[in-house]
Amino acid sequence: MATRGQGLPLRGTTALITGAAGLMGGHLAEVFIGRGANVVLADVSGDAVRKRAEGLAGRGVRVEALECDLGDADEVESLVERAGELLAPVDVLVNNAYIEATSRFDSLSREELDAQLAVNIGAPLRLARTALLGMRERGRGHIVNMASLTGKLAFAYKAHYSVSKAGLIAFSHALARELADDPIGVTVICPALILEGGVSEKATEAGVDMPRFMATCHPRQVAEAAADGVEQGRTEIVVSNRPTGLLAGLQAAAPSAAWRVLQATGNAQYWAQLAKSRGRG
Repeated sequence: MATRGQGLPLRGTTALITGAAGLMGGHLAEVFIGRGANVVLADVSGDAVRKRAEGLAGRGVRVEALECDLGDADEVESLVERAGELLAPVDVLVNNAYIEATSRFDSLSREELDAQLAVNIGAPLRLARTALLGMRERGRGHIVNMASLTGKLAFAYKAHYSVSKAGLIAFSHALARELADDPIGVTVICPALILEGGVSEKATEAGVDMPRFMATCHPRQVAEAAADGVEQGRTEIVVSNRPTGLLAGLQAAAPSAAWRVLQATGNAQYWAQLAKSRGRG
């Protein structure tokens, strides 16, 4: 699914990328820099994000780093302004930071639930609001929200994560429609299970085998999709090695049937086994 609007060439723009010290953040930074964007990298781990920025220097664009706790509402409210003061007004906001957890919902503490909602959905909305104020004044801009197929397929043991990613998907489409007559774009990226780190790596370490028919993708593909979304003006991009449109449609039209498909292909059991391996099943 990809509704097309007005694209924004990345060359010469200033992009703010959250969660920039992690695996996905690194790929996003490299791809955006490769397309000529100046970048401000933000992450809760100040040392790690500064090290990443240093490693990406010398590529013909400016690369700066900011430490920011997206679980702190005051820090979130000031991040876009700080990025503008450090480098230049933010043209492209990439909401990439997230907290992932695979667990039985009622095993979560109140603090864990609050933290995930604050970082995964609260911070992106707050950052989008503050970024939009400047984008409207300058007459250009783009917001990229990194969601997940989990937000479309509603896996068991991912209830808390699913609600944040489903919220990002709905928010992105609603905001894109709201901005249809403005020179500001919105893209939501929905990756399948990302390989080469993160959840898939932890599952392998825990001895949880990936089912044969699991939809997957590589982080570089996801980063390229995010950049394409900005430059091509695409509203939604699903990144997966397997077709997922029919299953997502089935989930919307007949959730019980979709769940039976996920169980038959081993996808449902994968998340259950991962949660149990962590003592959260």
